[in-house]
Amino acid sequence: MTDLIKPLSQQTVSNILNYADQLYSKIVVIKNSKSLKLPKYSQLDEEVEKFVSHMNDCSIPVNRACIIEYVKRIARSKYSITEDITFSDGWLSKVFKRLGLKCRPTHGECAPVDVNSKSIQDHLEKIR
Repeated sequence: MTDLIKPLSQQTVSNILNYADQLYSKIVVIKNSKSLKLPKYSQLDEEVEKFVSHMNDCSIPVNRACIIEYVKRIARSKYSITEDITFSDGWLSKVFKRLGLKCRPTHGECAPVDVNSKSIQDHLEKIR
């Protein structure tokens, strides 16, 4: 306790200032986060982001189960993570929060509608 009362030496202050960028680069602050604890496997967060981005670029809808299954396979094959990790829905929610991603459920038909079909034209006439 008495060591905290002593003033810092000039060399200590110089070292802190010289290595400030290096020290700050190792700190990750997440908005509205209660903890500065980093994810155990941050590379999996990057894989989720790449996968979702790729699927969006291809206009392919993805669901949460699909993402979890993909991450399980990548963890085993690419990163040789053999631990029994439960990639739960809560885990994925935290990944989405860290990455700033949102899950938007899609509904509706998967095929384009032919506006010129007779049945649709009949319904349009009734509306007019």
